[in-house]
Amino acid sequence: MASARADDRGPAPALQRRPEERIDCHPKTGKSLTFFDQCKALTKCRRDVPGMAECPVAVQRGTLKRLDEAYKHFFRRVRNGETPGFPRFKGRARFDGISVVFGVKVRDGRLHVPGFGNMAVRRKGGNPYPGAKPVSVVLKRVGGKWHAVVCLSVEVGEPAGNGRAVGLDRNGGQVADSDGELCVMPDMARLEARSRRLQRKLSRRRKARRRRERTKRHLARVRRRIASRRRNWHHDVSRKLAAKAGTVAVEGLNVKGMTRSAKGTVEKPGKRVAQKHPAPTAASWTRAGRR
Repeated sequence: MASARADDRGPAPALQRRPEERIDCHPKTGKSLTFFDQCKALTKCRRDVPGMAECPVAVQRGTLKRLDEAYKHFFRRVRNGETPGFPRFKGRARFDGISVVFGVKVRDGRLHVPGFGNMAVRRKGGNPYPGAKPVSVVLKRVGGKWHAVVCLSVEVGEPAGNGRAVGLDRNGGQVADSDGELCVMPDMARLEARSRRLQRKLSRRRKARRRRERTKRHLARVRRRIASRRRNWHHDVSRKLAAKAGTVAVEGLNVKGMTRSAKGTVEKPGKRVAQKHPAPTAASWTRAGRR
C-alpha cells in the first residue's frame, strides 16, 4: 500500500498536471473538463508514460475523483456566496491515504479492493449492514497502521420519536440535560501534558533528522489517543440522548470560541471573561422550570 500511495503522488507527474488541465481548458476551449474526460486521458497516459501502469488504475481514478469533488465544492461555495477556497495541490506529507471508487466488494467477511486483493474485516461486531452495497473505500495510514473506511449505500428510514423532549446545556468539557443528568468528558490532563511536552521536544529537533521523525510519530500517537477518547465520548453522549428523547433542544452557542476565551480558573479567568459559572445542576433546572 505504501508503494501504491507513493506511485499515486510521486512518480506520476501526469496526475499532478490534472489541476492545470482544468484551469487551462475553459479559457482555451470554452468547455470544462469532467471526471470522465480526465479518466479517458488517464487511459492514454497509462499507455504512453513509462511506469504509470504499475500503479492500480483504481487508485489513480480515486485521485481524479477527489479532484473532481474539490472543484464541485469550490463552485458550490461560489454560488452560495461563501469563501471559495480554490483547490490547490497538496504535498505527500499532508495526504496519507488512497481512495478507490470502483470495484469495491464485501463478501463473507472479507473486503475486496481492486489492485490490492482480499482483506479480512476486523471491525468489532462485523459488518453492520451485510446487505448494503459498497460504493468506495479509503485506505488510510494512521500512526503507521493501515485502516480501511468503506462507504456503503444504505436506505435509512425516518426515526420514530417517543414523544419526549429534553433541553441541553453545553459547557467546556461537560453536558447537562433538563433531567439533571451531567455527562463529563474523561480526564485527559496527563495525555495533554504529554502532548505539550512532546511538542516542545519536537520544536528543538532539527529538520530532516531521524530523531525529529521519531518524535513526530510519538506525538501523533498521543494526539490520536486524545482524539479517539473525545470522539468516543461524543458518540456515547449523543447515542444516550437519542435513545432518551425524540427531540433535543440545544443552545445556539459558539462552543469553540467560548472554550478559547474562557480558559483558566475562577481566580484567574481567561481573556474577556470576568466570571465563570458552574454547569447547571438538577436544582438549577428545577428552579428554571418553576420560573
